Amino acid sequence: STPFDGGNGGTRTAAVLQKLGGLSWWRGLFFSNRSAHSQHAARQPSRIFLRDGMLMQQNVVTRKAVCVEEWDPTPSQWDYLLSLQTPEDRELIQGFRFVADSKRSMVARIMLQSCAVTCLGLQFGEAKFGRTLEGRPYVSNTAEKRPGFNLNLSHHGDWVFLGSEERGVIGVDVVTTKAPRAGEDAETFLLDFEDQLTPWEWVQVRRNGPADASLYFAFFIFWALKESYIKAVGLGFGFTLKRAEFTVEEALLTPEGWAEARARALARPGSAELRRGCVEMAIDGERRPEWRVELGVLGDPDHRVPSHVIAAAIGPHAQASPSLRDALGAVQDGLGGGEEEGEWMEVECVKVEALLSGGLREEYVLRGAPSSRPP
Repeated sequence: STPFDGGNGGTRTAAVLQKLGGLSWWRGLFFSNRSAHSQHAARQPSRIFLRDGMLMQQNVVTRKAVCVEEWDPTPSQWDYLLSLQTPEDRELIQGFRFVADSKRSMVARIMLQSCAVTCLGLQFGEAKFGRTLEGRPYVSNTAEKRPGFNLNLSHHGDWVFLGSEERGVIGVDVVTTKAPRAGEDAETFLLDFEDQLTPWEWVQVRRNGPADASLYFAFFIFWALKESYIKAVGLGFGFTLKRAEFTVEEALLTPEGWAEARARALARPGSAELRRGCVEMAIDGERRPEWRVELGVLGDPDHRVPSHVIAAAIGPHAQASPSLRDALGAVQDGLGGGEEEGEWMEVECVKVEALLSGGLREEYVLRGAPSSRPP
């Protein structure tokens, strides 16, 4: 495995992961006072840096998503993007049996390097990635310059989703809400997860039955929330999922409950929205108000029909695993103050070419010309 795809072994039920179609807890790879009733999206902290004689804006807080289902590169474009990868990553990308898996793996690597460009001021390809003892990926060559900065990535179904933070640790997750296996009803599927959710979480899920699609949608919300938390703290398979319990605003456990988020996305093409203040989290029965949880949906280009759940969990560096704290450098958590936070957090839904800059983008676009496609 690579720093992007994760999967450090462990003991969590293999049958559970197989039921999810091979989902792993890394899946591919802050906070201040919350203003839960603000109608404005959060402002993202930014800095200005000089590159090639030009002033560029540096955002350390990002949420980005790419729909791989819509991405159709020419053979020339694909070969060019492969040439930008390390030999190890090229081998991994080309080693997948299915084209969709190769595309997700490619987009994941491009998104991570692009994030390092926009957030850290590095050149594309300069970022180096390592793993903690538990297998949590991190940028390994920036801890001294930007202590605390971390990013996380997830890919599943049609989407790749990335988030980055500096004032706290972040974990993200995306999961399709479609039936994982044809011919199997939701109740049969959910039996394999009985020990993964708490009794209270099951009550919330089953309120949305008995229709299979409704049960799947509600269940995968809780799965995404749990995955985002354990990815944020870097504990991995050593963390029992039932220790984390989430309470979700009831209306949001149905696709219809996301009408406002879809309307906001339609008003701003090329974006989606994460809701804040709609989820409460407890660990071992103790509420954790210092954590910020963001929840959203993705779907078709305008997100009219939600088909994927996205979640992000952001909390104090001090609550991360010791190896992750060491990897990120000595930091002080950004509790209190800082930028005013709104009820919504924008997710930039971008094309692959938007992840490249300067000459890289020009070359990629050039290779997409009609002459680059096979007859």
